[in-house]
Amino acid sequence: MIAPKEKVRRPKVYLPAVHFDDKETRFRDIMGRVKARNLASVATAIVYPVDADSLASAAEAARQGIIVPILIGPESTIHEVAKAASVDLDAFEIEPASNSREAAALAIRLAREGQSC
Repeated sequence: MIAPKEKVRRPKVYLPAVHFDDKETRFRDIMGRVKARNLASVATAIVYPVDADSLASAAEAARQGIIVPILIGPESTIHEVAKAASVDLDAFEIEPASNSREAAALAIRLAREGQSC
């Protein structure tokens, strides 16, 4: 490599700010703020929780006494995912819904009836 004989100047480039979303830290921050207020557990619809993260998060929030989850979605899939993720669903209410649209509609109906938030 040969160094240039004249000084090379380039305009300063401003790069966008980069932020990494740490979901676990955000989750723990929210949990800490809720627990600090000593609020009662709230019935909460968890719509279409067909992945391990959704079920584990709902179970953790329930374990900490923040929510009383009402899982809305395909029962068999929810049980399969829970088994694979080692999440105990025995204390949870499950409302069957065959697809995500039906699950969302059911959650809205339950919220309107005052059964969940």
